[in-house]
Amino acid sequence: MDITQYYNFITVVESGTITAAAKKLNIAQPALSSHIKNLENEFGAELLEKSRGQRSVRLTGAGQLFYRQAKAICLLHDNLHREIADYENGVSGTLKISISPSRSSTLIQNFVRQFHKDYPGVKYVFYEGSVYEQEQQILAGITEFAVANAPLGRPHLFDILFQRRQQLYAVFNKACGWFKEEKGSLGLKDLEGIPLCLSGSLSLLEHCMKQEKLTPEILFESTTRVTALYTAQAGLGVAIVPFEKYDEIPYDNLTFVPVRHEGLYTYKTVFKLKGHELSAVASHFLEYYSANCYPDTEKFYKKSV
Repeated sequence: MDITQYYNFITVVESGTITAAAKKLNIAQPALSSHIKNLENEFGAELLEKSRGQRSVRLTGAGQLFYRQAKAICLLHDNLHREIADYENGVSGTLKISISPSRSSTLIQNFVRQFHKDYPGVKYVFYEGSVYEQEQQILAGITEFAVANAPLGRPHLFDILFQRRQQLYAVFNKACGWFKEEKGSLGLKDLEGIPLCLSGSLSLLEHCMKQEKLTPEILFESTTRVTALYTAQAGLGVAIVPFEKYDEIPYDNLTFVPVRHEGLYTYKTVFKLKGHELSAVASHFLEYYSANCYPDTEKFYKKSV
């Protein structure tokens, strides 16, 4: 396999024409066309549509499949080069993290800022998304580890590096008038009949409320905590989300009250691909993260699934 031809094919597709791609790659157009032909011969399928007068390239069905897989292969190839360079050169390179959107500001404020002072050669790329998107990014080799706010969908595919229990909070607009008096905490009974906005904890809440013979009134579901908090800020309902005292409160008009129930909690989880050896820069960051993670609270613990 000549991976250069994979890169060239991607450039042709993304440039729109073979002429533009040849100019960008600084190679002769006939040579680039020959690379495409070699790939078609190797895989026994036409990858680009061929019709008279057609100026821009169009992918065949097989070409679309090849393009997606070639992108993934080239990304892994680039990451491998980067990881080897990191290993040889020490703590430098690019740290790519999948993370829940609500976790980004906390991670930057409490960890990245100081880590960057100690290791100025490190650059950062955050891929913010739901737990499902994080899992997909880890499996595709786009990122090395993830920081998730909700349970993993396929835990058998990953190693859990750190994990800590998080209590769920009821979050609501101070002006909404859902509750007649201020309380230090709320029971599940207090939430009955109130529109609720959830971020990945529907089955957990339904299970806990069913134990107390209650039925939740679900108005809104989302895959991220940030969106659930938007709905609370707008006064649409009460968001039920995980929250820690070190987390940033995004709006001044929101009230955060813990929900009382021994089974109503989730986990903040840091995970990576099962059996995958982390790059030098990722290993250094996670060591720093472990050593400095909320020193006045319960320490994270290492756990393998």
